[in-house]
Amino acid sequence: MNLIRLAAQVARRFWIAIVLVIMVVPAVAASPPNILFIYTDDQAAWALGHNDNSDIHTPNLDRLAAEGVNFSNFLVATPVCSPSRASLLTGRYGSEWGITDWITESGGADRRNEIDLGLDPSANTWVRDLANAGYKTALLGKWHLGTQDRFHPTNYGYQHFFGFRHGEKPENPTVEVGPERRPFTGLTVDVLTDEALRLIRERDTGSPFLISLHYREPHSPWKPVSPEDEARYADKTLTLPNPEFPDLDLERVTETTKAYYAAISGIDRNVGKILDLLDELNLAESTLVIFTSDNGYNIGHHGLLHKGNGGWITNAARGKPISETVRPNIFDTSLRVPAIVRWKGTLPTGATVDRVISSVDWYPTLLAIAGLALRDNQILRGHNFLPLLRGETTGWDDTFYGEYSIHHYTEADLRAIRTPEWKLVRDFRRPNHDELYDLKADPGEMRNLIEDPLHAATVERLNVFLLEHMRARGLNSQSRRLAPEESGTNRVVHSD
Repeated sequence: MNLIRLAAQVARRFWIAIVLVIMVVPAVAASPPNILFIYTDDQAAWALGHNDNSDIHTPNLDRLAAEGVNFSNFLVATPVCSPSRASLLTGRYGSEWGITDWITESGGADRRNEIDLGLDPSANTWVRDLANAGYKTALLGKWHLGTQDRFHPTNYGYQHFFGFRHGEKPENPTVEVGPERRPFTGLTVDVLTDEALRLIRERDTGSPFLISLHYREPHSPWKPVSPEDEARYADKTLTLPNPEFPDLDLERVTETTKAYYAAISGIDRNVGKILDLLDELNLAESTLVIFTSDNGYNIGHHGLLHKGNGGWITNAARGKPISETVRPNIFDTSLRVPAIVRWKGTLPTGATVDRVISSVDWYPTLLAIAGLALRDNQILRGHNFLPLLRGETTGWDDTFYGEYSIHHYTEADLRAIRTPEWKLVRDFRRPNHDELYDLKADPGEMRNLIEDPLHAATVERLNVFLLEHMRARGLNSQSRRLAPEESGTNRVVHSD
C-alpha cells in the first residue's frame, strides 16, 4: 500500500513539474507562426519616433515597438541595397555571391552594366526552407537581386511575386504579376499594401504564410507622397543631426529630411492598416511581425547624403555629379537599421535589446522561430538570436564584421571589424584611407584616430583580428571570394 501511495505521489509531482515547465518556459509555438516581414529601403534607425526622434510621425511603428522587441544596435552586413538583401536571404555576405554593390542593368561612365549579375539560384535561402516546410510564401515589392529570369524570386522559394525586379517610382508603378507587367494607379506604397491585405484576407487557413513586404520607400525619389503625409512636415522646424559640419548645405538637408520623413510616414500609415487587419481577423497572436530595412542612411550625418555610397551634401557639392562627391563609408549611420519583432503572447512587450545583431543573423533565427533545423554542414555566418528575443541571458558575441566593395561612381574595398569599444575600417584598395574610431568616447564616429601614435597597438590588434575573421570565413579583401584552398576552411557553421 505504501508503495502504491509513493508511486502516486511521484507521478503527481512529475506532472506538476511538467505543467510548471510548460508555464515557465513556453515552447516557440504550438504551431509555426505566420510571418510578416516588412522590409523598407534606405531607412535609418534614427528615422523612427520610438528611437527618440520627436520630429517624425510614426505612431503605428511606435505601437509595434511598444508591443514587441526593439533592437538598438541592429547592423546590416553591407550598407547598400543588393549585397544587404543577399545577406538577409542567405545568412552569408554579399561578397560570397559576387554581389558587392547595388546591381544595375544600365551601365554608364560611372557605373558597370550588370545585367547578367544576380544571386546564385542554388543558394540556400530561409524562404525556400519555409516553403518546403509548408509555408505559403509571397514577395511583394522590390527584389534587386538580379533582373534575368533565372534570378526571378520564385527560384528562391517565393511562390507568389507581386513587385519589381529592380527599383520603381513612388507613384503609378508597373508591377510584375505572374507573367504580366501591369500598370497600377496610386502611390506605390499603397499599391503594395493593398496586395498584402488581400493575401491576408484570402489566406489558406490550413497553412502558415510568409509575406515579405518590401517597400521601395523611403528610397529616393521621395515624392510624390500623400498630401496628409507631406503636410505634417511642411512648416515643421527640424532638429538637424550635424548642423555645424563645415559648409553643410542646410537648406538641402532640411528639405531632403522633410521629404524623407513624409515617405516614412506613408509607410507607417500603411503598416497601421495591416496591424488593424491582423487584429480584426484575430491573427495578431499567430503572426510574427518583423519591421526592418536594407541599410541605414545619412542626411547631413558626417556631411553626407545617402548610405555607404553617400556623397557630400555641402554647398560646394551642390550640382556636382555623385562621382565627384562620393565618400565610400561604413559609418554606423549607414549600417544601423530599425529592427522590431512582435509576436503577441509569445515574446516580451516593450523590450529593448542592446546587443549587436547583424543581418546575417536573420536566417538561423527565423528557422528557429519556425521550429526548423539547419542542414548538416550548412554554411552560415549568423547566429540564432531567438534567446535574446525571449529576454534570456546568453553569451552573445557583440563583434561585428562589415564589408563594402563599391564599384559604381568610384572604387574602394572597405572591410570593418567592430567591437563595443572600437571600430577599424580598412580600405584594401586605396592607401591612406583607413579609419579608427573609439566608440566609447566618440559614438558618432567624428574623430578618426588612425594616425594617432597612441593607438598604434590598437590598430595592429584590430587588424590582426579583422584578417583572422575574414580568413576563417573565406572572405577576401577585394571583390572576389577566396577559393576553399586559400581560406583554409570555408565551412563555418553558426547554428547556436
